[in-house]
Amino acid sequence: MAQSQKRLNYAQQVLSGLAFVGLDLISQQVVAIAAPNPIFTPILPEIREQLPPGVTLRLPEMLPASPFELYPYVKAEADSLTIYLATSPDCESAPNPASCTLGGLGIIGPVDSDDWLNGADSIIPIYLEAGIPAYQVTRGEGRSLNRLIYWEENGYRYGVGALGALVTDEELLAVANSMATQPALTP
Repeated sequence: MAQSQKRLNYAQQVLSGLAFVGLDLISQQVVAIAAPNPIFTPILPEIREQLPPGVTLRLPEMLPASPFELYPYVKAEADSLTIYLATSPDCESAPNPASCTLGGLGIIGPVDSDDWLNGADSIIPIYLEAGIPAYQVTRGEGRSLNRLIYWEENGYRYGVGALGALVTDEELLAVANSMATQPALTP
């Protein structure tokens, strides 16, 4: 009987140890999942520096594959911050940045109007995985088609968008879901 009790105690210790190791591995995976896409790493200090006071921004971990090497650049205004993804490292200073910009993401706030979807050719109400109401929007047509997803949280409007020829609705939704569930960056 004493031998059985020793085996039971030993088994409980082993299982406790395995549970601890398992929890440690899970927490390490959560940390890895919670990191923004590495493309943003070089501009994280600039994002934090230019982020308006009191505003938080989430950067997606997931970005769809691109046939181009992408270079991010930041544009900030008093109540907004946009991160653009471009095909050249000097796109921001190009005479026509729209010619080398493929898409972007950002935050606008505080939300103070209902006319922000004006000019959209298509507006489809959707929900992000976190249960957040959002809008899947298209503007333009043909080579000028843009796909966008917007949602509101905490009085601010978040958005992601890209040229329609480079991203599907499903890929853009995956980026929006990734962005909406990431930890927030703060100034």
